[in-house]
Amino acid sequence: MRKIYNDEITLVDILLGIILLVVPLIVRFKVVTLSGTITKIWPTENYNYDIFSYYKAKTLIILTLICFALFIFFLYKKE
Repeated sequence: MRKIYNDEITLVDILLGIILLVVPLIVRFKVVTLSGTITKIWPTENYNYDIFSYYKAKTLIILTLICFALFIFFLYKKE
């Protein structure tokens, strides 16, 4: 019977694991002080609580670009 999968763990597998396991854990709780006219239309007092996801998005983009580059490298390496 023919094997469909490969038993080796490659660098791409490790990076995909990091994307799936570590990136969702990157959060930073930030209290944003509201000022000016936005305090009149905001439903809460003078603060907004935000789970800051800038670093999560930045990490996700960087790791995705690395995985894409490795995918292209391995694609041309096989040919």
